[in-house]
Amino acid sequence: MGQWLRPVLAWLALAASLLPAPAFAQATKAGNVTTLEGNVTAVRPIVAQPVPLKFKDDVFLQDRVVTGEQSFARLLLGGKAVVSIRERSAVTITEVPGRSTIEIESGKIALSVARDRMLPGEIINIKTPNAVAGVRGTVVVAEVTRRGGQPFTNLWVIRGIVDAVHTNLQGAPLSPAVTLKAQESLSANPTTSSKGTFTPAQVGAIVQGLQPQRTQEGGSASQSPARLEAVNTAAALLGVLTGTEAGQEQVALLTAPPAPATTTPPDLGPKVNVTMVGDLTSGGRVTQLAGR
Repeated sequence: MGQWLRPVLAWLALAASLLPAPAFAQATKAGNVTTLEGNVTAVRPIVAQPVPLKFKDDVFLQDRVVTGEQSFARLLLGGKAVVSIRERSAVTITEVPGRSTIEIESGKIALSVARDRMLPGEIINIKTPNAVAGVRGTVVVAEVTRRGGQPFTNLWVIRGIVDAVHTNLQGAPLSPAVTLKAQESLSANPTTSSKGTFTPAQVGAIVQGLQPQRTQEGGSASQSPARLEAVNTAAALLGVLTGTEAGQEQVALLTAPPAPATTTPPDLGPKVNVTMVGDLTSGGRVTQLAGR
């Protein structure tokens, strides 16, 4: 029996090695694509070539999402967070129990988290080569640039509170954690870090590129980039979480002229979501800036 069993086992082992990886391991879904423009791909451990992403595609843990030139992606993660990814960015999503991590290799993202959707003790980390930031019920923008081959990190808290730690390239902390509140920032390089502040007038530059290109065309001249991003981010988060088609609503919201003041109760439609933008994204700061 042993003489014929060994060749059979060897053949089975060879056949198993030739089967595609999904036959043995089911990738875990992290979220899905809610907005996409241009060339956006996902590099997956089980697939040899980058996979072009499309609107409504699933995104999985360990995916490395890469946006090309003049490209943009917005992902809904776990029904509780929206991440907007600017052009020329590379982002990887990982997870351990109770803690998801969005790792930024390069580029810029905006992360909006619905606090009431988070489980007790649950947290979302933003990880860069220079820092780790813990996010709960927060709107934060993070950017990684490179100068002379060295990574530099900037974090801006639009709303909420973030605990950030300056780290080395291996992820070990270089200094105690600092707490960043709304309109506070952290700049970090491989050796030093500094805490700073920013004003509502600077938000437009901070969020530049973090909205679909189509929302920047047309529209009224009074719509500042800060207002565009505030409405866009909140509409994406609130609209997708409530099951509405946020993509089409965002275009209408961003291109329509401001509604006149009225003493009658507002219609319970997309405009209600716009009213909630201030609470979700900036505690009124961005909305106040846009109203100028």
